[in-house]
Amino acid sequence: MEWHLDAWDRTGGRAFASMRPRNVELFDHDPSWGALIFIGPPSFAPEPIANTAIALNACRAGMFQPRVPFFGEEASFPSAEAVADFVRRAFVNGGTTRGGGGEGAPAVEGGPGDPPAGGDGERFARNDYLKQWTHAAEFLQDDHSVSGLDIQFNKGIAPRTKDGDEWRAVESGALQLIATMLSAFPGVEDRYRFVEWHASAVALYRALQEMDFWLEWKQGRKPLDLGPGWRLDDVVNNLLGAYRVIVDKNSRYHTPLFVAWLLSAIPAYLPDAKADTAKYLQPLINSAALGEFVIPVGESSGLRDRYYAMQLWPLPAYARQSSGLTDVGQLLMAFVSAPGSFAEGHPRLIDIVAFGAALMSSRLEDRRIDDWRERAADGWLAASMPKWIFQYDTEHLIMEGAPQRQFVQM
Repeated sequence: MEWHLDAWDRTGGRAFASMRPRNVELFDHDPSWGALIFIGPPSFAPEPIANTAIALNACRAGMFQPRVPFFGEEASFPSAEAVADFVRRAFVNGGTTRGGGGEGAPAVEGGPGDPPAGGDGERFARNDYLKQWTHAAEFLQDDHSVSGLDIQFNKGIAPRTKDGDEWRAVESGALQLIATMLSAFPGVEDRYRFVEWHASAVALYRALQEMDFWLEWKQGRKPLDLGPGWRLDDVVNNLLGAYRVIVDKNSRYHTPLFVAWLLSAIPAYLPDAKADTAKYLQPLINSAALGEFVIPVGESSGLRDRYYAMQLWPLPAYARQSSGLTDVGQLLMAFVSAPGSFAEGHPRLIDIVAFGAALMSSRLEDRRIDDWRERAADGWLAASMPKWIFQYDTEHLIMEGAPQRQFVQM
């Protein structure tokens, strides 16, 4: 016998399960059936319960689904731990549709359409982080007698060449979000749109500050090269050109400094219909050229809720089109709950996941190590990624109710 769900509340992350034959009625409980358990947040650890009456009453309350799925063969699980992982992942995947109570990410018009190639060309064109998942999915496809396999993600999130060179995946994700946020800049004529954008921009500024990127770039280290259209200089030049900002040819402005000012500067006035975007941007570009200090968000200001902040950051166009998601918070929750839908995703999309994962645990990392950001991402993902992979139909149950994403059946 295997484990089956007796009652399931997807939204609340709660479930009752028992070891019993498939497709039987709980009213016909047999003494030969195995243990009964309850699973719920925050630990999602299986807890023993006395009898099936508790599960039956939960279904009568209306919050619990009495059969999983409603029609067809019941989903089976090899162990109580596997059931718990299924319940946890479905609950987390629900985070791709639950709002954070705010306005969400600003709309993005324009910006780079194709994924960034990276300045190193094809050397980092692949990411094998999900390779173990792919191999396990192929095994389950060939052997339907196995309901699930335990799995561990041993590879790092950052692609590495045979020569040992490692792609700075977290920085790539950060730069993609900067480029997207600058592409979403609405100008200052529309007060509502500007205030909405500014709230998202400030949150991104604080995240980059938390990750020490501003410090390194201000000290002279060049940002990672993501290729044509994605380079920070290209993105800023396109923005200035769109609003006809005059840049003195004899002065060289510091691009990361201008970006920092644009994302964080507190306006001296609330923009209105009489405001002019070029006049708003001109002092910022002049300050970046002279290295002067404008009024930014306080250096001690941090992110109060990191996941809420991620819901304010729009995804690049290629990521929105391939995943069906709109913001970084959705992407992170979808990746750790249903990684199979990203098995053939572009490696630069996984870089955005790496940035979000590193931000979630960056306070715990020793920053004296060169690749501390990637280590932070790997550490958070190790605790958050699935511990089990199931047959295709069971995996698909995890994604029900979420935005439609192509699930890659290997």
